Amino acid sequence: MKGSDSLKKNPAILIIHGLGEGIEDNENFFNYIQKTHEFDVYMFTLPGSNRKNKTKKGYHDWLDIAEENIKSLEKEYDDIYIVGHSMGAVISCFLASLHNVKKLVLVAPAFGVFNFKQNIIDIKNKIRHNEEETPDSKVFYDIVFSRILSVPLRSYKNFILFTHKYKNCVRYVKCDSLIIYGLNDEIVPKRVVDGAYELLASNNKVYIEYEKVGHVVFQSKRKDEINKDIYNFLIGGKKWTCKKKRKK
Repeated sequence: MKGSDSLKKNPAILIIHGLGEGIEDNENFFNYIQKTHEFDVYMFTLPGSNRKNKTKKGYHDWLDIAEENIKSLEKEYDDIYIVGHSMGAVISCFLASLHNVKKLVLVAPAFGVFNFKQNIIDIKNKIRHNEEETPDSKVFYDIVFSRILSVPLRSYKNFILFTHKYKNCVRYVKCDSLIIYGLNDEIVPKRVVDGAYELLASNNKVYIEYEKVGHVVFQSKRKDEINKDIYNFLIGGKKWTCKKKRKK
């Protein structure tokens, strides 16, 4: 084991993508954070999470590769932060409940059971209802539909099994935590995210809701604002005036 004086000085940020996604979906946030030169940023691909990397591997393999990545970082860094999107946020909670993670960011955390048929109906309804009022709704819907159609059915099954088994790991997360949620989310209901916030065991937890933002947070028109909010939380330079806030 390396001595503390030989560990890297910058904190490490591990970014974990969601179901049907890849590392490219979080590339905007990755580039934003990397340009600050204040963090060492890492990403990896979850096997079988979309048709591009189709495999018979399941959620146990997702957890294994996530464990491999954080254990590798623990050999090099004292301070490790995790940023997870959607299903990746649930995996992030799992890691934070077992490892010495200093800060955790949950972006559109997908706690709860995914219902494929119902999500299709919900998305169609949101298209009809929000097409005028959401500036970048068409971008969201195009991305969300393509993601849903690209995910193997086996991966949906594994996601449901994984979420059901590990949804309560949020109760054991004690590190500083930030939840980011778009109020126009096409996939994750607000009640699910509200529940996760209440269950978080952290004494320092912040919950920010953004109007006119959907599930694909890092590709929304407010992505720069959201990136900055996450950066401020991670860098610790901004004093949050309240635990829960909504941004119009």
